[in-house]
Amino acid sequence: MTKDSKLFSIDMYFKPGKNKDTFSDIPTLKIRNNSANAFLILDSNSDMLKNCFKDIINSENCVKSMFLTDENGRRYETLNNKEIINAISFYGLDNLRTHQQMTPIAQEYSRIKQSYFLDKSRYRQLLNLMEVNEFKIKAIMLESFRNNINIIHSENTDFKRDFEHNFNSIIEALRDGKFEHALNLSKRHVENFDWFGEKIVYEFLELFQTLFASARKIMMEHYQSPGFLALTKLESFSRRYELVNQMQHTSKEMVKRQIHLRDIRNDKHIIEKLRKQNLKNGLERGTNLIQWYKSAVKILKNKSHFFDKKSPEYTHIWKNIITIKHIIKVLNRSKYTLRALTSENFDDLKIYLEARRSLFIANNLASNSLTQDTRHIENIKAIVKKEFYVDIEQYIEQSYGNDTIYTDELRRLKRHIKRIQAKKLNVFGIENYKNNLHHLKNRVNTLRAKRDWQKQLEREEFKRAINLMAIYNTNAKTLIKNYYSLVDFDHNSLEKLSQIIEHYTSKNEEEHKILYTIKENMIKVSELLKSISFLYDYVEILRSMLFVRFDLTDKSIKSIDIFIKLIKVLNNASFSISSLTKPMSNLSNISSLKIGLLSELMSGSKLLFINDDIKNTDMRLKNEFLRIANDLCKESNIAYAFITNNLELIKNHEFNNIFVFFDGKLIEFGKTRKVLKSPLHPILKRFLNSSYQPLQDINQISNYIFAEPFEFVSGHYIIAPNNIIKRLSADDLNDRYDGNEIELEATSIFDLESYNDTQDTMIVNLSQKDINTLEVDIDQQLTSEYATMMKSEQTNLTDTIFISHDDAF
Repeated sequence: MTKDSKLFSIDMYFKPGKNKDTFSDIPTLKIRNNSANAFLILDSNSDMLKNCFKDIINSENCVKSMFLTDENGRRYETLNNKEIINAISFYGLDNLRTHQQMTPIAQEYSRIKQSYFLDKSRYRQLLNLMEVNEFKIKAIMLESFRNNINIIHSENTDFKRDFEHNFNSIIEALRDGKFEHALNLSKRHVENFDWFGEKIVYEFLELFQTLFASARKIMMEHYQSPGFLALTKLESFSRRYELVNQMQHTSKEMVKRQIHLRDIRNDKHIIEKLRKQNLKNGLERGTNLIQWYKSAVKILKNKSHFFDKKSPEYTHIWKNIITIKHIIKVLNRSKYTLRALTSENFDDLKIYLEARRSLFIANNLASNSLTQDTRHIENIKAIVKKEFYVDIEQYIEQSYGNDTIYTDELRRLKRHIKRIQAKKLNVFGIENYKNNLHHLKNRVNTLRAKRDWQKQLEREEFKRAINLMAIYNTNAKTLIKNYYSLVDFDHNSLEKLSQIIEHYTSKNEEEHKILYTIKENMIKVSELLKSISFLYDYVEILRSMLFVRFDLTDKSIKSIDIFIKLIKVLNNASFSISSLTKPMSNLSNISSLKIGLLSELMSGSKLLFINDDIKNTDMRLKNEFLRIANDLCKESNIAYAFITNNLELIKNHEFNNIFVFFDGKLIEFGKTRKVLKSPLHPILKRFLNSSYQPLQDINQISNYIFAEPFEFVSGHYIIAPNNIIKRLSADDLNDRYDGNEIELEATSIFDLESYNDTQDTMIVNLSQKDINTLEVDIDQQLTSEYATMMKSEQTNLTDTIFISHDDAF
């Protein structure tokens, strides 16, 4: 997947653990658009392998932000928890271990319906399509009913009769004490439903697939259809007639000037609208930045409860809180003067504010620069108020400059409009356009009449067809009525069966076993029967639109769109009809995972979290699923994150980024190739070795509360205490990323000699001379004295006392 702009971020996540000294900590985590991400959990007993990330996103223990696209294609940032949750989906490979009696088609319909959201652009698209092509759609629906509804009605009627007869026969056999016969009848009852389910779902899908294919064809041909082109032509001639009529009452020059003014006003309106939108976007980004800091204050206050009030950790947290509150005041004062900043400007502003705040804490509020008295919270507030100055004038000037571009262009257009209006027209004689008007009026009337006539023909033709096919309306109503009466009969019969079993007093274990087997069979059929009710509901929606009223309310369009998504899932999954009507347990593992994944992708999500099932050791299944997931997410432009503790799965697939977690903490992240090839963190290093023992490393991350991401090289970050980061040297960097260790050639005596004079340089070959017995020539005496003097000065410099501002946290 290609790298794009940022999509989702989590900042400052902190949550105390069950034990007193344990906690989870994620300073920052960013996911980009259309990216494939791997979350490697080093400890296999971690909660992060379960639904931890779902809990994190739903919780208020972190600051979350997400970039979404509105109906106009504008990208905007949101901190709204509800919006973020609606744009994220979660899917777990442990779904294979859930045994449900629902059929796959019913389960996926339920899943799509639960996560469905109808956006305005999709609603307008479907509404416009159905309004313009009303009779064409009705004709397709009528033809589909003619081909399928009688078959469905006939099959449903026969099954209803057999269903009721079998159930009554089972109850009679039980009352007569014929348990073996009743058991055989219950097995035949299950077999009959399997046959009916496969047959009836096939007929329903034939009906819906026909409608789906026809609707897709109409949608693709809509802008090239004769009806749409005729409407465009009519509007064009109507507009031309209006202009010529205006020219007749004024003059051609007047109309030309009005058209020119109209175009300039349109440009002015576009710029005004663009300026207004940019100011609105800037105000939203500024508000989001303030809200981000306010959320950070709230989270830090909760974090402070984890420590004793006299501890240095508690003091450090309040240093952050106080400085952040000061920044919030500055931003609130300048919120409107900063509203013309672009998204990139706000990103730079946030980086500047964080750098300024960190520097102030490290220097002015360092522990060794504060006395015992000034470490009190109130004294820190006084120091911040007095000394913490945040200069954002450059960003205010940038905001003013951005807005000036629009205001200057608006002034120019306004002056241009005034010049055109003040200019006198050159009109000579009388201009007559009566012939043109007469011709255009006839053309417009002809096109309008032709369009109305065509629509009337379609309406009359549909009326004749609908009158001849009233039987299909009757059969559809009978079909739906029979289904729901069958569901009621099944419910009542199950109650009778339960009463017979409850009142059976025999102590024969074999007979009791038979009775419960019969009940299980009947309950299985009952659940499967109820699970396909939505198919009959859709027949009722179609019947009502066809024979009663072409309903285009929000509810109808939403129901139709949900079923369109279901058909898309079934088409992409390429399952046989028989597999769709049997319980989920009858599907293969990869088919079950695939159909579940497809329904999640159809929900309109921008980001998908996939949890590995550590209890499932089938590597072939997981590799196949990840291959399918990667392909489908690429096609759907969806970013995803795979959460696992299996390193081999990550190595077998092309993940753009990897995030490494240990003991609930993010410890390293970056480009997958860089992180796995040259790990930085000692815990990850040992994990990549075969002798890894995770429990020995917990003590090494005890001081993670204030750790921040450190970018060792571009695209490779480590989060660790200072003592670990200090061990990462520049030499280590060269050794890691040059591919091989650097080999330095030995420096020769010849290399040290000056090319023009070798007498002023004291050259000693230590491999051949003893420095203690070395004789210095007179010519070299000045060089020796100069060296001694420089050594003395250097000693004086190093004797100077420096006070280091090492903040323990």
